[in-house]
Amino acid sequence: MAMAGTPRNGTYTIDSTKASSGTNFQSFNDLSDSLSTNGVDGAVTINVVVGSGPYVQNVVFEEVTGASAKNTITINGNGETITSSGTTATIQLEGADYFTFDNMVVEHSGTGNGTRCFHLWRNASNNTIKNSELIISKYSSTSTSTGAGYVVLSNSTSSVRSTGDHGDNNLIEGNKMWNGSTTDKSVGPVFGFADYRSSGTRGVGNNRVIDNDIQNVYYYFVYNYYCQDNQANDNEIHNERSDANYVYPIYMWYNVTGNNQISASGNEVHGLDVTYDYGIYVYRCSGGTNPILINNNKSYDNSANYVYGQWAYYTDNFECKDNEFTNNEAQYYCYGFYNYYGTQAYTTRNIVTGNSADYGVYGYYHYYGTGDVFNNLYYDNDAGYYNYAFMGGYNTSGTLNISHNTIIMNHDADYYIYGFYQYHWNPLGTANIGYRNNIFYCTADAQFGVYPVYGYQYLEDMSWESNDFYVDNSSTTYYGTQSYTTLAGFNAYVDDNSNIEVDPKFTDMTKWDLKPTNPAIANLGVPGYAKVDFFEDNRTACGPDLGAIEFYVDHNASD
Repeated sequence: MAMAGTPRNGTYTIDSTKASSGTNFQSFNDLSDSLSTNGVDGAVTINVVVGSGPYVQNVVFEEVTGASAKNTITINGNGETITSSGTTATIQLEGADYFTFDNMVVEHSGTGNGTRCFHLWRNASNNTIKNSELIISKYSSTSTSTGAGYVVLSNSTSSVRSTGDHGDNNLIEGNKMWNGSTTDKSVGPVFGFADYRSSGTRGVGNNRVIDNDIQNVYYYFVYNYYCQDNQANDNEIHNERSDANYVYPIYMWYNVTGNNQISASGNEVHGLDVTYDYGIYVYRCSGGTNPILINNNKSYDNSANYVYGQWAYYTDNFECKDNEFTNNEAQYYCYGFYNYYGTQAYTTRNIVTGNSADYGVYGYYHYYGTGDVFNNLYYDNDAGYYNYAFMGGYNTSGTLNISHNTIIMNHDADYYIYGFYQYHWNPLGTANIGYRNNIFYCTADAQFGVYPVYGYQYLEDMSWESNDFYVDNSSTTYYGTQSYTTLAGFNAYVDDNSNIEVDPKFTDMTKWDLKPTNPAIANLGVPGYAKVDFFEDNRTACGPDLGAIEFYVDHNASD
C-alpha cells in the first residue's frame, strides 16, 4: 500500500510523454492512485495535454479525502481521448464525489457486459460530466441486462438492473453521446443514461441529464427507475440504433418528487424510425407538492407502427404545456398526449398537427383523467380510419374541465371523425366533467359519420356549454343514448342551449392562423376557466372568446 503524502491542491497535468512527477501524471490511473493516497486540501485542476492521447486504459476514481463543494476536482480533457475495451466502464466513479470531467472523449469499444463510458455507483455524488463525447463504438447486443450505456448509475459493473443509492446531485450536461460514426447505425448501447433503484434506495436523487445530443441507442435513451427528482431536460434524441424496435426516448417509472422536482422538458425527439416509439413515458409517478413538468417538448418527423408524444400512465399532479407533436407518421396509430388515469393534470397550449396514421390519430387522450385541458390546438391531421381530437371517459370522481380548445378537421377519414369522444358505461358518481368554450370546425367527410360529440351515455350529466360546433359539407351526428342529427336535438338532450354552430372565420387557414374573426362568436364563453389564451394573452374575465385564441374587441372596451 502506498504511503500517504501531502494532500493535493492547485493545477496539474496529465501527459503520457512525461513521467509522473510533482506536477504531472503520466496516466489517468496515476492520477487516481495519487488522489486516493493523498487526498486534497483545496481545489484541484488537471489539464490533459493536447496531443498526449489517446489513453488506452480504464480508470477507477474512489472517494477522495477532503473533496467537497469547495475542494473540487476538475479534469479538463482538451479534447483528448481515453478508451477501453474491457468488461468495466472506461471511467468508474466508485463513491467518488465532486469530480468534473470537461471536454473529454470517452470511448468504450467493448462488446460484452459492462460496456460503458461512465459508471457511477456506491453513492458517487455531486459529479459533473459535461461538454464531452461519449462513444460506444462496437456494442451490438440487444439484452437489457448486460448494462451497456453511455452513463450508468447501478450497483453492478455488469448489469443496469441492480438497485442501490448509486449517487445524488450528478449533472450530465452538454455531451454528445453516439457510436462515433456518421454512417454506421448498427452499433450503440441499450441505454443512453440509466439510473436504476428501488423504492427504498431512491436517496436524494436529483440527477440531471441536460442539453445532451443522444444517438444510436437500442432501447432507452434516458431511463429513470424508482428515482427521486431526476430531470431530463433540453436533450436532442434521435438516430436510434438501426435494429431498434421498441424505443423509449425518456422513461420514468415510479419516480417521486422530493425537495426538487421531476422534469422532462425542452426535449426534441425526432427522426426515429422504429416499431413502437413511446415518447416521454411517465409511469405511476407522483408530483407531490411540486408538479411533474412535461413542458416545451417537440416530437416530430418520427415514424413507427405506434407513435406517442407523451404518455402519462397512472400519474398524478403534472403539467403538460407548450409541447408540439407534429409531422409524425404511424402505420397504425399516432397518439399526441396520452394521459391514462392521469389525475391533477394540467394540459395547456399544446399543438397536435400534421400527423398521419393508416388507422387512427388521437390528439388528446384523457381516459379516467382529472384536471384542466385548456387552450390546445388540433389541426391538419390525416387519419385513415379514425380521427379523434379529444377522447376520454370513465371518470367517477374528481373534476375534469375541457375548455377553450380549437379543433380543425380538414382531412376525410374512411370511417369516423370525432371532435369529443366521451364514453361512460357507468354513472358519473361524484365526477364533475365539463366541456366549455371549445371550437370544433370540420370541412371533412367520413363514410360512417362526423361526430362533434360522441358518447355512449351519461352525457346529460356533464356540462356542455358555449361550444361552437361548425360542420361544413358533411352530415353531422351527435350521439348520446341515441343519435341527434341537429344541434337543437343535442342541446335539448344535454339541457343547455348555449352551444352554437357558427363559422369562426379563421384569419388564414392556408397559413394556419387560427384566430377567429367572426364577431358573432366573440365574448360568448363561460367565464372562469382559462385566464389567458394560447398565446398567454389575457382573456376577457366576464365574457371570454371561444376556442384557444382570444380574438375580438372586448364588449366592455371603449370606442
